[in-house]
Amino acid sequence: MLSSSVLGNISEKQVSALDKISKNAMKLLGLINDVLDVNKIDLDQMTFNKTDTNLKEIALSFMENYEAVMIKK
Repeated sequence: MLSSSVLGNISEKQVSALDKISKNAMKLLGLINDVLDVNKIDLDQMTFNKTDTNLKEIALSFMENYEAVMIKK
């Protein structure tokens, strides 16, 4: 809603920040779901399947999300 300028105009910097907030909110939701899945593992209610993983994509995502922190360090 904010990034679509429904409530007024916002700068490109603000749009970028809102995009990062949205992505991180989705990642937080994923972490919460992972914690709930750990509970299922403990109760022997989950099975595992092997899948291929793109490590380059994971690394790029990490760098994008933590770029500001890495620059400060």
